[in-house]
Amino acid sequence: MHTPGPWHEDGLSIIADYTAENGNRHHCHVADVTNRNEINRAPSMEEYANARLIAAAPDLLNELKAGIELEAGDLVGAEFKKARNAWLRSARAAIEKATKP
Repeated sequence: MHTPGPWHEDGLSIIADYTAENGNRHHCHVADVTNRNEINRAPSMEEYANARLIAAAPDLLNELKAGIELEAGDLVGAEFKKARNAWLRSARAAIEKATKP
């Protein structure tokens, strides 16, 4: 199992802030995004974009799961359309988090 979300980027570091099942709050380092071959240089825009994408991974995964559940569920007609529209808004927000500069 991966570290629970939400995750966010702090420069090129990925940080998780979450509450465990026992109620304890956690703030932990998940990963760093770097090109190990070129340590003594300024980070590239690509590395920052990679950090945003990785930080959004838990949100993107949750939205994929929600879309599958929605499609496999029992909702029909207007009720399905309303739920689908809500899911689309949420999925677009996750994609924006992953891709915004």
